[in-house]
Amino acid sequence: MTNNTNTSLYTPEQEGIIRKKWLKSFTIYVSATIIDNLYSFNVIAFADFIGNKDLIDSYLVLISAFVIVATILWLHYYFGYKKRGTRLLAWITFVGWLKLIINIVNSIPEIKINFSKFGIINPIINTSYVLGIIVICAFVYYLINCSNLYKLNYSLKYGSKRDLIHTQTHSIEQNEINQISNEE
Repeated sequence: MTNNTNTSLYTPEQEGIIRKKWLKSFTIYVSATIIDNLYSFNVIAFADFIGNKDLIDSYLVLISAFVIVATILWLHYYFGYKKRGTRLLAWITFVGWLKLIINIVNSIPEIKINFSKFGIINPIINTSYVLGIIVICAFVYYLINCSNLYKLNYSLKYGSKRDLIHTQTHSIEQNEINQISNEE
């Protein structure tokens, strides 16, 4: 049951600001993720090259992962931003926060082991952690903006409940006034 009166809690200026923030956070998150993954891939590929392993398999995995991730990101953009959907944004937000919590909890033991084994001076591990922290911050910023875009899209799609109640109340009052004037 959709509200065709197109009432929204947001002005067109606020809508534009929310959409621009989401697009900016989406771009930052995607860029940070790509940089982090390429860095990780280069470290792995360099280790493979030193070990005289076949790099073709590594590159095929990279290309396959890129195609899958690009498709998923396109779906985020298309259904959240262009089509102004709500279901995918709600799913992204819920699963994203859950994934973030699980990743942080799972990486705590790994961080303890790496720092106790290699110390704080290992540049590869430190660069990896700095990139990881940047990706986490970008992901949190993206999830916050996904939540805001979800609220906006929901408001545009279904209208605000407050406005719907006001419209129904106003209609009832108008009907009562019309009945009273017809009785006179």
